[in-house]
Amino acid sequence: MLSAAGVHYSQMNTVQEECSLLYLYECSLLYLHECFLLQVCTLPEFMKKRFGGTRIRIYLASLSLVLYIFTKISVSECVCVCVCVCV
Repeated sequence: MLSAAGVHYSQMNTVQEECSLLYLYECSLLYLHECFLLQVCTLPEFMKKRFGGTRIRIYLASLSLVLYIFTKISVSECVCVCVCVCV
C-alpha cells in the first residue's frame, strides 16, 4: 500500500514537471518576438551601453564568481556540520 502511494506521488510529480515545461515553451513562443522587437538587453549589455568600456563587465563577472565561490563554501560547510552532528 505504501509503495503504491509513492508511485502515485511520483507520477503526479512527473506530470506537473511536464506541464510546467510545456507552459514555459508556450510563453517563450509568445513573448520572444516581443522581446526582440523591444530590444531587451541583459544587465552587462545595459551597463556597457550606459557607462561604456569593459571594466564594469569585468567587475560584474568577478563579483559573480566570488559570490558563487562563497556560497558553495558556506553550503559545503553547512552540509559537513549537519552530517557530523547527525552521525
